[in-house]
Amino acid sequence: MPRLIRPALAPVRATAAAPALGLAALLLASVPMPAAAQAPAAHVPLVDRLSPSQAAAIVATVNGQAITLADVDNRRRLLAASVGLPMTPAILDRLTAPIERELIDETLREQEMRRRHIAVPEAAVRRAIASIEDRNHMPPGSLLQRLAAAGIEPSTLLNQLRAQIGWGLAVRQALGSRAIVSAADIADREAALRAEAGQTEYNVGEIFLPAQGARQQRQAAGVADLIIQQLRLGAPFPLIAVQFSQSQSALAGGNLGWVQANQLDPEVLRVVKEMPPGAISNPIHVPGGEVIVTLNATRVIGAPPAPPGSGAAVAPVPGPVPAVAPAMDSRRAIEEQILAQRFELASRQMIRDLERRAVIDRRF
Repeated sequence: MPRLIRPALAPVRATAAAPALGLAALLLASVPMPAAAQAPAAHVPLVDRLSPSQAAAIVATVNGQAITLADVDNRRRLLAASVGLPMTPAILDRLTAPIERELIDETLREQEMRRRHIAVPEAAVRRAIASIEDRNHMPPGSLLQRLAAAGIEPSTLLNQLRAQIGWGLAVRQALGSRAIVSAADIADREAALRAEAGQTEYNVGEIFLPAQGARQQRQAAGVADLIIQQLRLGAPFPLIAVQFSQSQSALAGGNLGWVQANQLDPEVLRVVKEMPPGAISNPIHVPGGEVIVTLNATRVIGAPPAPPGSGAAVAPVPGPVPAVAPAMDSRRAIEEQILAQRFELASRQMIRDLERRAVIDRRF
């Protein structure tokens, strides 16, 4: 998976403690369920309407470990419910291919966790669920009940939570000493920021859908169209990003923070320059897949705040009216940016290596 946009916000230290906030449960707690979800009979899971042999049908194996039709159906229903998509056969079919790919990568991550002897304590999963319920003013225990009412196996969410938490621990372990940012690292970044003073930077959110080859590219574009439709109807960008995006920035709701022009893919930069704040892009074809971006704001690097009442204005830049940037990011913010970049690169490299060595058999 190529580096589309260099991440700038999701700190490594947060990956083991707070990934639960980047999961479908948060979406289910925050986004109103479609009207059909209120009628349990309309949301009987597909696997309940199949024979046991059909439900157990293998759609892929990853190093000999099976992914079944039941696994795919539960996850795609979780995704559809997360963003308020109707659970029609047509919608679920469009989600099938990317869900299968996601489950393959998730299986590879779980296998690597076992190889590294990483076990996610059940207490960590319970804390994640409780945190989601607390932040969304839900009674204790109601989240999993809501999943069941929507026709979704609660284990679908619990397994996803374990995989996200455990992968964060695996990447942290792989980083080793690189998880420590030195004073020299921070000083180098501060010098780079001073050299960029006066240039425009962009606060960007991304949703990245990986795809290799023309067939996967078409599938990713189809899913991107579904996502964009929901975003333009008012679904919160961060909540959809955490569930659909396959970039590590998903753990921060897709938020990349402040990035400079040379940190953006050229095609993404071209679109971002023309976007007003709050707009949602059309799917942007980039190496490795499709990306959807939103522009939160722009600012000028190093521009000091204008004195109150002075009438001073920021120098005009192309695109939206920029915000005034602080003279220099805090050392804490710089440290988190460096950690996020290292974490993203390590995570992507690890999954690429796992995919290259794996024996993957897709049955459909």
